[in-house]
Amino acid sequence: IDLSTQKEDLQNALNAAIVTANDLLNDLTPAKELLENGAIEKLQQQIEDTQKDLQEAENYRDNAQDAYNKAYLDAETARENLKKAEDELKALKEELERANEAVSDAQKAYDDAEAIAEASTPTVTTGGDVNINAQGSVGENGNSLSVDADGKVTVTAGEDIILSAPDHITLDRINSGNGTGNVTIHAGGDIKDVSGTKPAITANRADLTSIGGDIGDAENPLSLHVDEVKANAENIFIENDKDLIVDSIHSEGKILLNIDGDVSRKDKDTIISGKHLEAEVNGDFGKSPEERINTNLGGISLNAKNININSIADKLVIDKLEGESIDVTAKGDISGQVVKAENLVMNSNGHTGYADSPLLVEVSGKLDITSNYGEVHYINSYRKPKPEEKPEEEPKEEEKLPDQEPEIPEEEPQPEVPEKPSPESGRYAGFGTGWGTNTGDDSPIEMYLYLMMLSAAAFLLLLKKKRRTVK
Repeated sequence: IDLSTQKEDLQNALNAAIVTANDLLNDLTPAKELLENGAIEKLQQQIEDTQKDLQEAENYRDNAQDAYNKAYLDAETARENLKKAEDELKALKEELERANEAVSDAQKAYDDAEAIAEASTPTVTTGGDVNINAQGSVGENGNSLSVDADGKVTVTAGEDIILSAPDHITLDRINSGNGTGNVTIHAGGDIKDVSGTKPAITANRADLTSIGGDIGDAENPLSLHVDEVKANAENIFIENDKDLIVDSIHSEGKILLNIDGDVSRKDKDTIISGKHLEAEVNGDFGKSPEERINTNLGGISLNAKNININSIADKLVIDKLEGESIDVTAKGDISGQVVKAENLVMNSNGHTGYADSPLLVEVSGKLDITSNYGEVHYINSYRKPKPEEKPEEEPKEEEKLPDQEPEIPEEEPQPEVPEKPSPESGRYAGFGTGWGTNTGDDSPIEMYLYLMMLSAAAFLLLLKKKRRTVK
């Protein structure tokens, strides 16, 4: 081996390594200077601060986006509510306009009837009854048959009947075409019928107006057999023995309806107005929620199978509403006592019930009570009935003769017991205690005492065994 050559190679390698080391030191010098003067730490702190600011900016952006989304949804909801309110207000205005038109038409009819009654000279005047039979019509539009009679009025005609009276009129039977024609009666006083006469009016349609008087009375409602009715009076008391279509009913006071069938509206302008309505309907009052009957009433007491009404009054006071399904809409407030139904839907623009006087309802099924612009206060008193429990039958006492001793029931078989020793022994086998009965009596009492002693002895033995076990 050439040592000189090897030495030279090693020296060259060492020199190359020194050069490389110097180059590395030169490269590390700037970093060393940065490290010594703390610039790297400052740069790292700046990076951390920048990252923190960036995170805060992202959070602010997210919060701003959430606020924008919420504001957008709120704005959309507000726009929808505004449109809904505007549509409802428009519908209410239209409905109010129709109601006002109906009231105006009724007032015009009332005024016209009053003028006719005041200006007409009676065609028939009598202190007794009036009985008219005609194959065609009796009276005509603008030229009614005017009757001034102290007695009852009977008219039978093949076509329409148009009567007027300067004062009251008492109807016996008014028959127009056996129910195919129309009957119109305008009176300056009461329109009543003979008590017990049913029906007083038979027609397709009855148009009745009493100026300053009543139609029927509470004890004897005017008896009708008609398909359609229009009535105007101070107070109105009528009954109909089949389905009834209402054109309009206007009263300054009370309205009483007894209808053996459904009550429905003639058209969307149909209205029943008065201070108070009391109705017993053997059918539906209002065909459906889409064809509900308009009312302008201060108070109402109504019993029907199903009820669908729309109140345009400022305040509707319910004395009683009772039916299977009830659907009520109201322009104003709704308050009152009892609403009984299987299903109830009620919506008002005003308050429905008050905080100090909630609406009382008794509803077993669907219950939906809302107010568009007011508050809702109600109490549902319905409670699901408990299953009926059959009353326990009281044991029948056996009949016994006077002075007869009560019969002692036969004793049930008793379990066998050890034979009792003789009284002389003074001790029962296995008891461990002194015991004896020497009454010369084999009555059940002795046996019961004997069984009691057996039970006591068994209890003592068990107790003694338990104590031994514990020890």
